[in-house]
Amino acid sequence: MQPEVADGLIKKVGEILAPGQQVNFAFQGGEPLLAGPDFYVSFFEKVKKANIKATYLFQTNGIALTSEKCEEYLKLFKENNCLIGLSVDGPRKMHDANRIDHNGSGTYDTVMQAYKLLKNANIEVNFLTVLSKAVLTHPKLLYDFYRNSGIKYVQLIPCLPPLNETERKDNKYSMLLAAFWIQFYDLWKKDFLSGKSYFEVREFSAILSGLSGKRVETCIFPGKCSPQLVVEADGSTYPCDFYVLPQYRTGSVLSDSLEDTLRSVNMLRFAKDNPPLQSQCLQCRYSVLCKGGCRRMRQLWQSDPENCAMRLFLDHICGN
Repeated sequence: MQPEVADGLIKKVGEILAPGQQVNFAFQGGEPLLAGPDFYVSFFEKVKKANIKATYLFQTNGIALTSEKCEEYLKLFKENNCLIGLSVDGPRKMHDANRIDHNGSGTYDTVMQAYKLLKNANIEVNFLTVLSKAVLTHPKLLYDFYRNSGIKYVQLIPCLPPLNETERKDNKYSMLLAAFWIQFYDLWKKDFLSGKSYFEVREFSAILSGLSGKRVETCIFPGKCSPQLVVEADGSTYPCDFYVLPQYRTGSVLSDSLEDTLRSVNMLRFAKDNPPLQSQCLQCRYSVLCKGGCRRMRQLWQSDPENCAMRLFLDHICGN
């Protein structure tokens, strides 16, 4: 991202915020730390000069934190109270199955070194795990890894098929996902009820909140997409990081106000393009709660109509 794009973004955010409001800048990729610490020092200083109240989140593979820039990044994160999401797919064999470096070598040791550095610097850090098949088949190994690591918050992200696949070619994934969730949840619930080592699972918190009648803040159970503001390196804006596509480009921070971006034709098109629910969703006992879920995730739920992973998981939680 060039300085003029960052300047445009900060200016447009400052124009739209009401007194007392704050914004969360979430940097993800690609790999956001490739921009270098100087970029973020400049960005944070400009935000402060604009009198914008902001919080910061980075989703990173952690490799840059083990480079010669390490101390600069740690200082930057500490001074600006940044939250760091670290991409970790479990113990070595599971993690290295898919997360490799440019030489084809596994990155487990590097990522865990980054985690240790962040913890030692008292910087808040979470884990994000992609539920590939290498992970799904070992729920207890992953659970024990989390417990032993001392992490306090994790996200479990399903491994999604490409957008251009109307149906998942391997319908077994839905069943594997349901089995994983059920076994992982039982381990998590047992520890929670016994007061042992406890970490929060974003997806479980959202589901349990929904079941108790509370508002769900994540995109798991919306039934429709809420407008977001994804800004690409060239300043182009989009409604969701799953749908950075030409037909959904909503404007640019270099030329459009955020009000115009959120009201643009393509933002409205994105909202209207939400695919209709299939019959199994409409007839499901959890339709009031789930509403078909995130439209991107719906590819998973509907890939095997008789064995929707979310329905099977909710059945288990509710004792059906």
